[in-house]
Amino acid sequence: MIKIRIGWIVQAMKHELKIRAGDMPPQDIYQLSPSDIKQLLLDVLQPQHTGRSWLNRRQIDGSLNRTSLGFYDRVWQILERTPNGIMVAGTHLPQVPASPDTAAG
Repeated sequence: MIKIRIGWIVQAMKHELKIRAGDMPPQDIYQLSPSDIKQLLLDVLQPQHTGRSWLNRRQIDGSLNRTSLGFYDRVWQILERTPNGIMVAGTHLPQVPASPDTAAG
């Protein structure tokens, strides 16, 4: 089942407006016309981000929880090679997400 988190999409749209504004104050998303909102939404949801820095693109992709193709498969491959798991930002990711001992208890 797909969950759409509207709040994250609105945040991405606001971030896009900040990027477009540059040094000027960004437009208020709630003051845009319906056609401008539709275009802004399409610009945010489409993965083709031309003329944008990698940081801006990563921020928008992250706010939409968008990952590169095969991302989770690569993470799983890394975890398969690390018997003790890995530490990411101070959080331990075990090699096996739920062992049979902890799943039953």
